[in-house]
Amino acid sequence: MCGTPKYLAPEIIKGKNYDKAVDYWSLGILIYEMLNGKPPFSNTSIDKLYQDICNIPAQMKPEFSPQTVSLLTLLLEVDPDKRLVNFNECKSHPFFEGIDWDLLSSKEVIPTFKPKVSSPNDIRNFDKDFTNERPAESIEIESMSSGQKIRNKYEGFTYIAKSINK
Repeated sequence: MCGTPKYLAPEIIKGKNYDKAVDYWSLGILIYEMLNGKPPFSNTSIDKLYQDICNIPAQMKPEFSPQTVSLLTLLLEVDPDKRLVNFNECKSHPFFEGIDWDLLSSKEVIPTFKPKVSSPNDIRNFDKDFTNERPAESIEIESMSSGQKIRNKYEGFTYIAKSINK
């Protein structure tokens, strides 16, 4: 299984075939977490977390607007066949009212907040919990070439760039 546990869609957890609907589930989790400060599903036990994701609807906060509840309900639908998975429908949802998608896609939107950064290595805007964290060691098989390692990471995916497959 690959992914951040709290963002995994039910169909991935259940080991079912999946498609782009898993990305819309993760978008729903991300929007929820950005608005609430925490994801909708959280548990110290991975098994319990997965049970909750698959069986318990996300609890909407009373402070969420009706538009927010509507969008999150559509994105966090457990059944991927009923989940909102059309990008144009998603963009036209009332939650996104006022967003000029053409300006956004052409990178002409002026940000409401631009952090001060003195160099590409400036990390002052990141929480110290993360910048002080020691990097985790990755398990690698030393006898494999780097190309073979890359191919093995993506084995079973439906698309691998030709540049990786050389």
